Amino acid sequence: MKMNKFLLLFVSLLIFSGKTTIAQVSMEIYSGYSLSMNPEEQFGITGMIDSVAQNKPSKVPNGRGMNIGLKIEYRLNTTLSVAIDAKTQLFTGHEYFNDVSEYFNCDCNSFMIMGSYGSNKFYNNSYYISPLLKIYHPLNEQIEFAFSFGATMAFSKQYQRQSYSYYDFYFDTYENHEIKRSLTSKMNLGIKSGIELNYDLNDNLSLVSSISIINISFHYTEGQLLDRKIDGQKDNSANYEITESDIRQDFSQIGLNIGLQYIL
Repeated sequence: MKMNKFLLLFVSLLIFSGKTTIAQVSMEIYSGYSLSMNPEEQFGITGMIDSVAQNKPSKVPNGRGMNIGLKIEYRLNTTLSVAIDAKTQLFTGHEYFNDVSEYFNCDCNSFMIMGSYGSNKFYNNSYYISPLLKIYHPLNEQIEFAFSFGATMAFSKQYQRQSYSYYDFYFDTYENHEIKRSLTSKMNLGIKSGIELNYDLNDNLSLVSSISIINISFHYTEGQLLDRKIDGQKDNSANYEITESDIRQDFSQIGLNIGLQYIL
């Protein structure tokens, strides 16, 4: 309760501290690139050489990709504005390969492999909507610095494609698997913050460069098996289902964007 009162007082001071009431609407189109802040570890195989187990993790950089976004902003005064930021990401694909060649070439008395090896591909369709509060500080007549913060609501659909060979204990069985599946998340809530520099090109157009940080995790609650082949034969007899608590992935990211802002 005290925090809410403090926040309300802080925003009120910002509103009334602005020297000039502007009340203008602007639209910004931007693009850039984000990097994953916390790549997800995936364990594909466990190898055992001379009775010593070795896990082979690979990291999936969730949140990485090219940003395409649109921002609608309402400038209250010279100090404060509110904005709605909507973005999606392109080129989110990632592939990793579980390699077991070292086990076949090892100088050892015995080895064993449990799990799968081969190609694993991931890509995501994700959508973000962020209501933001922005605080401005002019540096000179043409350049302004701004800090923004707010919430992020996001939705994701992830596609996975795996092509691998599966070995059981001591190579008793051997199968080639090809699997395509999708994961769908519910709406997730996170936090977005950022800094930016605005350079006025003319009275209505500005060049905007920004760094943004999104802290969010996607909770996948629905899974679907799209295709499955074993040794080249189609096999869709098995269903792929997940429960509420099965899969949660960190999509926290930091991005650098360049945009054009037009005052309407």
